[in-house]
Amino acid sequence: MKINKELCGICMACATVCPRSAINITEHEAVVDNQICNDCGICLKVCPVGAVSIENGSTAQHSI
Repeated sequence: MKINKELCGICMACATVCPRSAINITEHEAVVDNQICNDCGICLKVCPVGAVSIENGSTAQHSI
């Protein structure tokens, strides 16, 4: 997963729902630890601005 820093408003929605705690929030950005992330796609569904995407750039939502 990848987070577009220009779109991200650091609302913490993605980090809050991540079942593996793979998204870390700093004061300036949200960062995905792709070694922990299992690409479940929950963060894609909750991001209100569409800042989360699959590593290849797609913002298509995964089925859960």
